[in-house]
Amino acid sequence: MKHENVIVGDRYGNENYMVKFTPNKENPEPMFKIGDKIAKAVYISKYLNADKNGVPCSLPGCDPMRCISFENAEKKCREKGEGWHLLTNAEWMYLYNESVKNGTIPHGNTNYGYYEKNTNESGINVNGSGATLTGTGPATWYHDHTLDGVADLCGNVWEMVTGLRLQNGEIQYIENNDAAVCDAGEDSLKWETITADGKKICFSVNNEKNKITIRKGTKHTGWNGIAYKDLKIKKSVMAAAGEKLREIGIIPDDYKNEDAYIWIDTELTEAIPCRGSCFTLASFGGVASLRLNYTRTSSNSNVVGFRSAYVELETGNGKTVKAAEADGKEMTE
Repeated sequence: MKHENVIVGDRYGNENYMVKFTPNKENPEPMFKIGDKIAKAVYISKYLNADKNGVPCSLPGCDPMRCISFENAEKKCREKGEGWHLLTNAEWMYLYNESVKNGTIPHGNTNYGYYEKNTNESGINVNGSGATLTGTGPATWYHDHTLDGVADLCGNVWEMVTGLRLQNGEIQYIENNDAAVCDAGEDSLKWETITADGKKICFSVNNEKNKITIRKGTKHTGWNGIAYKDLKIKKSVMAAAGEKLREIGIIPDDYKNEDAYIWIDTELTEAIPCRGSCFTLASFGGVASLRLNYTRTSSNSNVVGFRSAYVELETGNGKTVKAAEADGKEMTE
């Protein structure tokens, strides 16, 4: 996994601690595929974003920015300048997949400042709130188990990401990493569905039986949360769409042995995703945890945050867009 730490300026002149990733030239991962282009690099906030005079910034040792709606977080990330955006589902999945592949699945603050599975691991608490200051945990709280990685993917606060959603239980996504630059609004035409035998794939929630199923069409509506290992998936769905469900992170590769929880609400017209769990979840949490029961306008949760990212693309005239261009700063290690 090739990555390096850099500092990137935004249009407001703020410095952001970022981790720069470059694509596999022979077989670029979905994170680097944007429209018909391959990104030269993707820069992901090293830290959960903090509030710096109303601007979300990636800074160490800060209180994560919380109690903000998905819509507002997305808007504030875009306002940082061309190429900036709310972390996408494709970008989050890249980090998760690399962690799994390299045997460095991140630990984190899943129990009020401590890692539930090893309370010797802790971060610096935010005024007794249960959250921890960004990046203050041990190396195992980074995605590669080194301090050069991306911090706090697991626990601390849930991370809102863009490019994935449920619509009345129906699973929808935006292809590859197009959500980094396109309109991902509720009425965007970029949303795609997953089908099996010509039927749309949906979540079905049966509260009476405490059961969540991925099937063709929604049979039961409701909201609930269960361990991934208890999730039911129809065989016809796995045969037709198992690979896509794993690619977009609806299920982990080894979901049948995963203790982390998934929460679903099929009654919402639109449910946006929050990933990675938070400091309150204890044994229910973990980096694989997924919430699809949140809305675009919810803004009162102190356990939900986000991080920004930046894509570097070649424009049509061959000019390289750089995040620091607006204020004349260069990206530096």
